Amino acid sequence: MSPRRAAANENAQDCKSPLGEFQAKVDRVVSARLEIAQRITNGEMWLLPLLKRFKAELATLEEERDLALEAAEIVNSAALHRAA
Repeated sequence: MSPRRAAANENAQDCKSPLGEFQAKVDRVVSARLEIAQRITNGEMWLLPLLKRFKAELATLEEERDLALEAAEIVNSAALHRAA
């Protein structure tokens, strides 16, 4: 992860920002996925389709978050060039 993207990601921790909302959604899906995985490990195999759904949703959310971070980088870069 680039230093700019890392900084943007830190700023995204504020849940009031659009990036923060993405991260909050990612965190919820990761937490739910962990719980489902633990239950599957304990023998509740009927939850496999749900784990598959969470895996797909997580991939989508991470891609959207990365695109939002990239958009923030583009805007920040343009602002720096204008200021120079």
